[in-house]
Amino acid sequence: MKKIVSAFLAAMCFGVASYAQTIGVLCYHSISNNPLKYSEYCISTQEFEEDVKYFTEQGYNLVKPCNMWYAKGDKNIVLTSDDGYEDFYTNVFP
Repeated sequence: MKKIVSAFLAAMCFGVASYAQTIGVLCYHSISNNPLKYSEYCISTQEFEEDVKYFTEQGYNLVKPCNMWYAKGDKNIVLTSDDGYEDFYTNVFP
């Protein structure tokens, strides 16, 4: 969780600001249920769910990239993937 919070705070500094809105962009490399893939670049689906739960409990809204320009308020997050692995679609999208 410390890594994700640090990444989030860094992303907020470079987020998109428009009409008093701020959008944080979180970029995940890989999210897998295969323990052999876990590393500093690949987290489990359980860790990902804990990240999402933390931010939603803090009042953040998860926004689709195509809707980020229309987001309201100042607590918005866009989830992205840097390599387009299939696990982002199978483990994050649902």
